[in-house]
Amino acid sequence: MNSPPEIIAEENDIKVRLWHWHLVAAESLALTLQVSCNLKDSKELLERCLNARKVLLPNDHIQIGANLLRLAQVAMLDSSQHKKFDVKKVKAELDIAKDHVHNSIST
Repeated sequence: MNSPPEIIAEENDIKVRLWHWHLVAAESLALTLQVSCNLKDSKELLERCLNARKVLLPNDHIQIGANLLRLAQVAMLDSSQHKKFDVKKVKAELDIAKDHVHNSIST
């Protein structure tokens, strides 16, 4: 029989695994939204996934870097949708994308 500290550690491991699968599902939904050109909701969901991963994982974890790259991709797609209308917004979105790419490399 497991002692109480071992049981607690096992329960925490199960919770982290469940969170991981919830985040994978949420990220898949965000990518589906991105393909459907619903970039605002995709960005919001990816940001929520990133925030949750930053709580659960070390800062240099590859999933955090991958999440940042996906956010950069959404920012670039968003900028391409606005390029005919608002040059300042395009520049701002591209700067955000550049920051996400930089942060994904430095994590």
